[in-house]
Amino acid sequence: MAEYELLAMVSVQQGEQIAEAAKQCIGSPFRLHGRCLYKGLDCVGVALHALRSVRDIPAPPDTYSLRGPGQSTVLLWAQSAGLLRLGKDDNGQSGDIVLVAPAAGQSHLLVKVPTGFVHAHLGCSKTLLTASLNPWPVQMRWRLAAK
Repeated sequence: MAEYELLAMVSVQQGEQIAEAAKQCIGSPFRLHGRCLYKGLDCVGVALHALRSVRDIPAPPDTYSLRGPGQSTVLLWAQSAGLLRLGKDDNGQSGDIVLVAPAAGQSHLLVKVPTGFVHAHLGCSKTLLTASLNPWPVQMRWRLAAK
């Protein structure tokens, strides 16, 4: 089955469920490689928490990095987790996972929700809701495939 056919099978309800789970993360403290709402999350932890609201998703290796060549580990994780790659210019839907470049050689994950994007912000030391991706250029977008 072609990837575009799989995308057509992804339910809006599944995306909304992922978005709602991402919104539960808002206010959680920032913690590198964090996986707990109360102890802290990083951007991968936010995405993982949101995606796991729909199905069991494997955690990425603890050795991942979103800087330099280490981000390939996250890209492989996205594929193994059942995320389907969308076009960079796709406006997307709630529940989509977006990879942006906040600085040269650096990547960051966000989860699309109806009112913007949820992400763990190192500088603010917590998980936030932001209205837009500006000024961060989009590197990739993914959507969880239907089972």
